[in-house]
Amino acid sequence: MKTDNRNLGIVLLVCAVVAFAFQGSRGIYDTTEGRYAEGAREMIETGNWMQPQLGYEPHWTKPPLFYWAEGLSMKILGQNEWGLRIPNAIMALILCGAVYGIAASMWDPKTGLIAAAIFGTSPYVVAGTNTLSTDMMLAGWAGLSVLCYWRGIKSDGGRRRLWTAAMWGATGLGFLTKGPPMLLVTAVIIIHNIVMRRRGAGIKLFTIEGLGIFAVSGLGWYIASVVTNKGLISYWLKDEVVNRVASDKFGRHGEWYAVFTLYMPIVLFGAGVWMVAWKDIFAKYKKQMTCLGELRRFVAGDDAVLFLAMWLFLPLTIFCVSKSRMPLYLLPIFAPVAIVLARGMVRAQEELNWKGFWRAFLVTAVVCVAGKAMCAELNSTRDARAAADCFLKPAGDIESIMLNNHKDFGIQFYFGGRLLRVSSEPNMPMHDGLLADKINEINSAPRHELYQIIAKGLGSDDLRDKLEELGIGYKKEVIGHYCGYIIHSTKTRKTAGEVK
Repeated sequence: MKTDNRNLGIVLLVCAVVAFAFQGSRGIYDTTEGRYAEGAREMIETGNWMQPQLGYEPHWTKPPLFYWAEGLSMKILGQNEWGLRIPNAIMALILCGAVYGIAASMWDPKTGLIAAAIFGTSPYVVAGTNTLSTDMMLAGWAGLSVLCYWRGIKSDGGRRRLWTAAMWGATGLGFLTKGPPMLLVTAVIIIHNIVMRRRGAGIKLFTIEGLGIFAVSGLGWYIASVVTNKGLISYWLKDEVVNRVASDKFGRHGEWYAVFTLYMPIVLFGAGVWMVAWKDIFAKYKKQMTCLGELRRFVAGDDAVLFLAMWLFLPLTIFCVSKSRMPLYLLPIFAPVAIVLARGMVRAQEELNWKGFWRAFLVTAVVCVAGKAMCAELNSTRDARAAADCFLKPAGDIESIMLNNHKDFGIQFYFGGRLLRVSSEPNMPMHDGLLADKINEINSAPRHELYQIIAKGLGSDDLRDKLEELGIGYKKEVIGHYCGYIIHSTKTRKTAGEVK
């Protein structure tokens, strides 16, 4: 027992180093990271912790738990990349422990130890930990709910009821993190428990205390928000559920072949060097995999294998059918991948080569840390920090303006919110005014000494043409995707014309 605890401690310590190393060294990448970063910063600035916002407007695409975690972290560590990404590192480490507990409950501590090591040093998981999104936190709550379910199965009496209540608590917090995707794992638990109860080994899932905890932790915020915001439930159902599943409205790999080019490589190769275990699994279970009847008997004959198969394939099927696909969506179902690989390694060898395992684990961890360090040094056109460092920082009599961009919020985060967003056309989302009005102000009645207009893509050419039409002098800076036009209002040549 002492040896098992010591080995688990070593695995978790190494996984912690991998998870926390260089977590705040890379700048915020637009668009996804920029939105989460600025949303959390605005939550702190305005003091409105109940209503997520972006660009100081209500932003209901995600529930608030992830923003709360970011906000609390930034309150402690400051409004920087470390403050933003530490919650994901904490959740990744917790999930490593949950993976150990699940596999140990299903089989034995040895399988749990290997599963935790695989999960914590898989390149896909490390990348997800270092990316600002809700998916790692969702994966953590999903893993904890599964752990509580299996601990409940292995317990009895009052302890079983406690584990069941904890399962519903984790489910509620997962629902408060990303909404309906959490229920895919909950559906797996419910269906598996129905099968188990028919075999006389299931548990009573729907307890009063469990459902009560879920109602408070998972539904309380939703109910309060729907009551105080008319039309919100319709928006959630139509835009955040139906449109994301049934259409490519958000431009997220809606092509049919994305299932094979995006998702299948993650499942097969996301574990990095650990993927060699797939060869042992296919070799040992070749008969079961090539005969449908044998496969059905193999899966149905083992409660743990049945659960892992359901945990992996039921959500994966939904993700594949959905027209909205992103790489990190699979994080909540990568835990069963790690557990399957670990079980395959244990079953494939009569006597596991522990020296080889520890060597592979430590080398993989070093490679992962080195990879994070390299990513922190890469020059990326999506790095909002690099762009913000090259532009004039908000200070004194400077007004910073973003043109025609309702997606990138990383620069606004680094500017502390001091970024006016204008558009060249009316009715564009998340804008504070029209470009024509702002140029006319600069041309005829400037209120600031320096104006800094940041544009991207074709909008930059339109802005240049308008400035030159009125003879307004500017200095142009190009940083990545962005163009910055610096205008000294005291040096501009005034004309009688106006931009229409």
